[in-house]
Amino acid sequence: MLASTLSDNEILPVDLRDDRVFRDVVVMHLLAGQTPDTHPGLHRALSAAREQQVVRGGAEEPEPPDPQGFSSGGVVTVVGDLAVTGPERVGAKGFVSIRGGAVMLTATLHVIDADTGNVLARSQSAQQYGDGTYLPVATDPAGALGPTENMVGCLQYTYQKKVGEPVHVEQAQLTAHAGKQPDPVVVHPVKTETSSRDSRIRIGLGRGTGRVDDVDYWFSQPQYDVSYAVPLVGRVDFPAEVMQPLRTTVEISGYLAREKGDVDQPGGGMKPIPEDQKVALRASMQAAGGRLAWCMAPATSKQEPGKPLDWGPLKWSSDETVRLHLEFSVELKGRTCPGWVAIDTGWATEGDTMDGVAVIPPLDFLYCCVAGDSLTLLHDGTEARLDAVRTEHVVRGAVDGAGIPVADTRAAPYHGPAVRISTSDGRSLVLTPNHPVLTPAGPERAGRLRRGDHVLVTDGTVPLTEAETIDYDGVLCNLSLDAPEEPLEARLHSMWANGIAVCDYRLQRLFQARRRNDPDRIRSVLDPMFHEDFRQYLARTAARD
Repeated sequence: MLASTLSDNEILPVDLRDDRVFRDVVVMHLLAGQTPDTHPGLHRALSAAREQQVVRGGAEEPEPPDPQGFSSGGVVTVVGDLAVTGPERVGAKGFVSIRGGAVMLTATLHVIDADTGNVLARSQSAQQYGDGTYLPVATDPAGALGPTENMVGCLQYTYQKKVGEPVHVEQAQLTAHAGKQPDPVVVHPVKTETSSRDSRIRIGLGRGTGRVDDVDYWFSQPQYDVSYAVPLVGRVDFPAEVMQPLRTTVEISGYLAREKGDVDQPGGGMKPIPEDQKVALRASMQAAGGRLAWCMAPATSKQEPGKPLDWGPLKWSSDETVRLHLEFSVELKGRTCPGWVAIDTGWATEGDTMDGVAVIPPLDFLYCCVAGDSLTLLHDGTEARLDAVRTEHVVRGAVDGAGIPVADTRAAPYHGPAVRISTSDGRSLVLTPNHPVLTPAGPERAGRLRRGDHVLVTDGTVPLTEAETIDYDGVLCNLSLDAPEEPLEARLHSMWANGIAVCDYRLQRLFQARRRNDPDRIRSVLDPMFHEDFRQYLARTAARD
């Protein structure tokens, strides 16, 4: 591993009025394979952004954080050694996260010799269209060179949030110095046997411990005060003694980044670890010789709620995946360069060869969608409140009446906007705007339903007499049904709620993914300048698949 400097990664707008800077930005895109032939709209956008900066008198400053502390930005997370065996080869990883999403987002990441300007590792091409909320980017192992004394990981990213808005060009950098680092051991958070249906680490919040079946962690929290709770327990063994006191010799940096929200409320953005949680994390650390250990413990019972990292209020839908990145820089006795380790989320825990990095799965904070006092129809003809349904229950499917076992349940307090729909035959249901309701034309988000739209009910279809947004203050629930996931269809993944047909959690996620990835929808929100870029992106994706 190559020891990194945590004080870097300041997000800076790029002043394209400078001829040299503009040329360097274009060159970085060319090195990543983003040429005027493959990305004509991108290169026109860079020229347009330069002209806008000339008229404006400079680049726009990055937007400030929202009330929850999330902002748009990019981070170089790692500059390290890619080689498992043989000569060292430089590589880097990073990500860009745009709050509210971007209809066009592209990024490059290169490792550069700070003394000579030579490119030691070139970027792979990275872009998103339609709802760019989180974009990982990495250097290409092919052709990577060995480390030099002073290196910089340089991340540049270009995005347009909506058609007609300015194109932004920003950058972040991370300085690195040569030096091998040990891999940390992560005890928590990890996948457990109780959560085998999802590749993510599933964290349940809000209700009593043990009241949700298929999660890796559960934190009982006060009513209407649900926070991102992330357990963090682990250790690392450095080759030299850790200097004391830890409150002054350990630097901590970290982010949560939101990925892939609802298409109408895209999410996105990243939040740095709060300062009080840095203090709490340092206080949990113990050092003996070269070993450094930390313990922000998970809950073991309702009476032992644990002491996880608290990132603040939870305000998003359950369709989002959450990325975690943490870094520790530690002063070591007799060493000029600090010890450095990182914990980073990825889709796989194997195959990451960067020294000094522990890769864990992404996080999924369980959030819920339908009012807990809603009644669902069980297969035996009786009804049960959703917040009382357990895995031993069998619900009646909303399409063909088949009995479908419940695979897992979830419930959490919620205070915020919800939708109340009412039907012409007197039924009423409260649910969040992103939860799909079955209509004669297929699933549709509750937030998109209007008066007069038809929905499926237990004895046919009826029109809505009301579909209004309300302020809801209570418990929300959701179920996943134990039915085949191939094909994932409404016949096997729907249920009744107050006599109205709604999707279960799995079908809800699939429905949202299909909407997000629909090429026609994406093309409809893109600036026409990027249509050719998107067409070629689809062609490259199809060729890889």
